[in-house]
Amino acid sequence: MYAGQELTAHAVFENVGSVADRISSLGELTHGDSIASGPSVQIIAHDTDGRPAVAVGYVTLPTGDRPFLIDAGFQRFYAVKTGEDTQIYLANLVRYLGSVGCKAQPTR
Repeated sequence: MYAGQELTAHAVFENVGSVADRISSLGELTHGDSIASGPSVQIIAHDTDGRPAVAVGYVTLPTGDRPFLIDAGFQRFYAVKTGEDTQIYLANLVRYLGSVGCKAQPTR
């Protein structure tokens, strides 16, 4: 999936040119599922078949809004290699989810 084609401009795709869509191993090909659109989610990426693949949204809590992300293609993370765009996407995802009120309180 490529920036400007299947990937929209969003913080989780910052500095990401492409991420894996389908993975092949030992002659087997795997691809993700699709996400149902709805009022509480914003589709930010489609797979190469045009199906919604990544979405974001917010859950409203008494302490404020918390972001969430749904990625219907877990297979894209099977072969992540250091420095590749899929790893950058994962790091951006962690940064995005931790950016708004998602900080756990110390347990001690």
